Amino acid sequence: GQYVYIVFHAVHLEEHKSLELSALELDIFMGKNYIVTYHEKPIEVLDRLWSSVPVDVNCLEYGSDHLLYKILNDLVGSYLLVYAALDDEIDQLERMVFGRQSPDTLERIYNLKRIILHLRRLIFPEREVLNKLSREEYEAIDLRAQVYFRDVYDHLVRLHDLTESMHDLIAGTLETYLSMVNNRMNEVVKVLRSEEHTSELQSRITI
Repeated sequence: GQYVYIVFHAVHLEEHKSLELSALELDIFMGKNYIVTYHEKPIEVLDRLWSSVPVDVNCLEYGSDHLLYKILNDLVGSYLLVYAALDDEIDQLERMVFGRQSPDTLERIYNLKRIILHLRRLIFPEREVLNKLSREEYEAIDLRAQVYFRDVYDHLVRLHDLTESMHDLIAGTLETYLSMVNNRMNEVVKVLRSEEHTSELQSRITI
C-alpha cells in the first residue's frame, strides 16, 4: 500500500578464539515522506549514515526512497569487510592443512563452514528483496529510484556467487584435511605393523 516494510541484516565478524558472525536484524518502514528503522542493538553503518544526514543534503533532497537506497547500499557495502576477513581465514587454513594438522585446524574449518552457511541464509532472501524493489511498482518508491536498487541487487548477486565459491573452497579444504590425516594414519599403521612383524621375527629367532 502506502508504505513498504523490509527486514534486512547488518553483519559483523567478532574475533575471539575463533571467528564468530554477528547478524543484527534491522526492520525498516518507509513511506513517501518518512523512514523509520528499528533495531535492538547499535548498528555502526546506520550511526554513520544518520550523522552524515545534516551535512549531506542529497540524503533528504531526493526523498525517502533514496535514503532507503543509501541504507541498504551501505549495509551491503559493509558485507565486503566480512568477506575479506573470511578470505584471509581460508588462506590461513589452506596453509595449515598442508603444514602440520591439528584438531584446532579441523575446528576452525567447521566454524568457517558454519559462518558461510549463515551468510548464505541471510543473502539469499535479501537478494530477492532487492530484486522486488528494483522491478516491481510500489506507491512509496519512485520508478526513477529503481535503478539504484538494481545496483544494490547486483552487489548481492555477486556476494551470493562469492558465498558459493567460498563454500566450495572450504569443502575442498575439509576434504584435503581429512585425506591427509587419513594418509598419515595409514603411514603410522604401516610403521606399527612393520615393528610388530620385526618384533615377532626377533622373538622366533630367540626361541
